[in-house]
Amino acid sequence: MQKNKQTDFKHVIQNDLILPHDLQVERLVLGQMLSGRPTETAEILAILKSTDIFFNPAHRTLYDAIKTLYIKSQPADLITVTYLLRETGKLEEAGGVGYIAEVSQQHTFHYLEHCAVLLDLYSKRTLMQATARAQAQILDNEPLTGIFTDMQMALIEAQEPAGKKSMYDGSMVLEAVTANMVEIAKYGLDGDGTRIRLNELRSILGCWHRGDLVIIAGRPAMGKTSFVESILSDFAISGKAGIFLSLEMTALQVGYRLLSGLSVTDSRKYSAAELKTSAMYPTEEVATVVVPELQKRFKNRYSNNAGSLLFIDDQSNMNIAQIRAKVMQLIAGSRNPVGGVVIDYLGLIDDTTPTNKGDNKVNRIADITRALKCMAKEFAIPVILLCQLSRAVETRQDKRPILADLRDSGAIEQDADVVLFLHRPEYYRDCEEFVEHHTEGTQVSKEGYGEIIVAKNRNGGLGIAPFRFIAHCTAMVDYSEQPTAAPANYYEVEQVPF
Repeated sequence: MQKNKQTDFKHVIQNDLILPHDLQVERLVLGQMLSGRPTETAEILAILKSTDIFFNPAHRTLYDAIKTLYIKSQPADLITVTYLLRETGKLEEAGGVGYIAEVSQQHTFHYLEHCAVLLDLYSKRTLMQATARAQAQILDNEPLTGIFTDMQMALIEAQEPAGKKSMYDGSMVLEAVTANMVEIAKYGLDGDGTRIRLNELRSILGCWHRGDLVIIAGRPAMGKTSFVESILSDFAISGKAGIFLSLEMTALQVGYRLLSGLSVTDSRKYSAAELKTSAMYPTEEVATVVVPELQKRFKNRYSNNAGSLLFIDDQSNMNIAQIRAKVMQLIAGSRNPVGGVVIDYLGLIDDTTPTNKGDNKVNRIADITRALKCMAKEFAIPVILLCQLSRAVETRQDKRPILADLRDSGAIEQDADVVLFLHRPEYYRDCEEFVEHHTEGTQVSKEGYGEIIVAKNRNGGLGIAPFRFIAHCTAMVDYSEQPTAAPANYYEVEQVPF
């Protein structure tokens, strides 16, 4: 078979297709992962997100074993990988002890460049196979709609490994929302914990503690995303970078909500709906007044002299290895500490690994929460995980959540240092007009009234922290805080008022 003169790629005939691949590059990358350097392994796992990127079946098996050990925070070297493969009956499938030993001796300083080569080859194989399937479907007179859909999915699959960007710093988020924003750089200051702005909650928790796994749970429309925005502000105000792994919303959607939350004093112009309308249909007022003010407020909150205090990753369906790798990359490459990580949400984390695909849901959830707790301890940052509650709470007369309402609650409750429930009586229209304010013991209007229920706290006591939900800008503030109309010099304000 003639080799392509312009590349070093080897080719093989598979189902009448000549598929590009390079076995030597695959061995070099795997050898680097077996060298015992967890940071480099994390970088490779973050780039090579699919086992199928490796062409050789033995290399896929070997990659799966390394990945499994990494997820469990165990070292991946010749001895540990060989032992795992022997225990799972896949040692011969991976080429045997001799071949794995040979691979482990191959190293490269250019592993990132080699990863890029493997991604390129994988994308080419994906497109070639999709084209071949389309030709066969056409010859079989299959509906064109199905053929188009198949090709579109193949294009997406081929593009994402080739470098689709999913990590955005604060300036990128702002640019996506308002367009042409100023690029900003890196992080904040150090500290043992991060101060909580909400006074009632701070009186119970104290701060966001390093090494804690914090669970935030609630039924839909309880204010979980607004609470996330408040936490990201906590980090930024303390001079620390916050990482938001948004598995559900896009960075653009988050950006609108962040900007809206910063304008809690304005009842119209800065609502999320108005911002979207303004961005879609620019006017003289938007260009000369609104956008400059939003830029000023956003940068005042989410950047400092060192650079950005906010990073948003909107990649969906991430697994624990990818989450850990992304966080490690940011921390390792930073001159300043990261304040914490917020993940939205548990149900969207890919919970299957080569060793647990047959396990039940509870066991797989346990693996995730245990890994996130280990990550919080290892990186000395709070890891804040959003969760959904079961529908059982809807059937009770008292709809305040309890620990038993957590889906697959055993493992979640066990691994969490702090469990917080969000509850807004206003959502349930069948309740009375007034509710009891659990701090003051008085009756208050349920409009805008909400509660952060501290159901578990290893660092202190339990309790209920009331909050006020500002619907027009999806913001969360202390219940005692009364939003006011925008002042006359509103557009001259240099700092966000809280």
